[in-house]
Amino acid sequence: MIEEENIPSGNEPFDVKGASHERILKIMGLLVLAGSIVTATLVSLRFGAGVLLGGFFSVLNYHWLRVTLKKFFDRAVEGGNGGLIAVRFVSRYLLLGAILVLVYMTGIVPVIAVLFGLAGFAFAVVAEGILSIFGSAKAR
Repeated sequence: MIEEENIPSGNEPFDVKGASHERILKIMGLLVLAGSIVTATLVSLRFGAGVLLGGFFSVLNYHWLRVTLKKFFDRAVEGGNGGLIAVRFVSRYLLLGAILVLVYMTGIVPVIAVLFGLAGFAFAVVAEGILSIFGSAKAR
């Protein structure tokens, strides 16, 4: 049963930096670091470096997404137009695509390794979901 005092009224700011948020970032860092060490050991140093590079771009992409969405919604609340902010939102994908093309063209690290690193945030979200499910089951 939901207690009424726990229901947000919509007037207070939403805290996106809760415990789950911080845990996702920590899990992502650990997964990328562990993945780069394991792949550097088992596959090659270049592959491990590619995973690490992709993880770095994943963090940058996440930060850029968070800042852009915050600005977009702040502007929407004020009644403004978010056209330029929407362009910044889409430009993230263009920049990441350009980086992947550059990595592919130069062959400095395997593209698949960079993609694994970029997926680090998604892997961390899945891991956080699994931890939350089993954590809430233990609490019962």
